[in-house]
Amino acid sequence: MMTVIEKQYMDAVIAMNRKMADQNKTDWERYRRETARDVAIYCAGICLTQPADERPTYSEIAEVAVKVADALIAELQKERE
Repeated sequence: MMTVIEKQYMDAVIAMNRKMADQNKTDWERYRRETARDVAIYCAGICLTQPADERPTYSEIAEVAVKVADALIAELQKERE
C-alpha cells in the first residue's frame, strides 16, 4: 500500500510528464489566432495609406487575415508530414 506522500509524488510525476508532452505539441489554434491578428494589423496599416473611400471594411480585413492564417497553417502542416 502506498503512503500519502508516495501517492502525491506519483501524481506530481504524472502531471509533469503530461505537461512536458504537451510542450512538444504545436498549438495550431493559438498560432492561427496570433497569425490572423498580425496579418490584420499589417493589412490595416497598409489600408490607411489608401483614400478613405477605397479602404476595405474591418470585416473584409478580418476575413482576409483568417484566410491567410489558415493557408499558412495548412502549408506548415504539409511540411511536417
